[in-house]
Amino acid sequence: MAAYHLVSALDASSSVAAAAWNRRRGRCEARHRARCPWQRLPVHGRKPRWRTRLGDCEMSGEARPSKKERREQRRTEDRTRQQEEARRTATRRLVTWGVVAAIAVVLVALAAGPLSALIAGGSAGAQGTSYADQGRDHINRGDSHAPYNSNPPTSGPHFGDWARWGIHEQELPDEQLVHNLEHGGVVIQYNCPSGCPEVVGQLKDLVGSYRSKVLLAPRVNAGVANRITLTAWGWLDGFDDFDAVRIRAFVSAHKDRGPELVPD
Repeated sequence: MAAYHLVSALDASSSVAAAAWNRRRGRCEARHRARCPWQRLPVHGRKPRWRTRLGDCEMSGEARPSKKERREQRRTEDRTRQQEEARRTATRRLVTWGVVAAIAVVLVALAAGPLSALIAGGSAGAQGTSYADQGRDHINRGDSHAPYNSNPPTSGPHFGDWARWGIHEQELPDEQLVHNLEHGGVVIQYNCPSGCPEVVGQLKDLVGSYRSKVLLAPRVNAGVANRITLTAWGWLDGFDDFDAVRIRAFVSAHKDRGPELVPD
């Protein structure tokens, strides 16, 4: 009988303890929800961490943010997002303008002649040597004028008429050929006092491949340093041995680039 009463007392004590624990658990859950409504509560059936601590939120000292704090946080996030988008937009624009600028540089280089000529600024080579522009004044035959700054000339006073394009067997006046240069032409001259039929033949074949704006003529003129000279408006090149690649490069660089363009 005593044993029965002892068991009953233990059962009652266990029930009281369980009820106390449930009450304590309910208070902890309610407190956790009130303090940290954005945090998920422990799953029932698992050992909750707040059995010995009120909860991660409470124990870490975090507090539920106020409406003002949440509003400020959203504003900060919006500003950050807008700044990031603005930075990406600026980067895209910078890349776009960089590409446009690069294309513009290439187009300018192509319009002004090969890039090597732009860099050299008149250094000797396939594009020749540049000379200062001496103007485009027209003069009458027999009129005197200031001396040219190169031999053959590349600019300056000239006659009102120009020579036909193609091959000439006789020497032509400088004042007439300069007018051809003004029209964007290229003049090829050869100076062979002792004769150079092979070179002349090669030059004729090359000049014959151009429809217009290229002229070949002899130059029996003392003081010319080279056997073959190439002139365009503001440019001169000279050498002794026939070089088809060099001649075609000069023509390509300067043909149709005179100050007064005239249709072929």
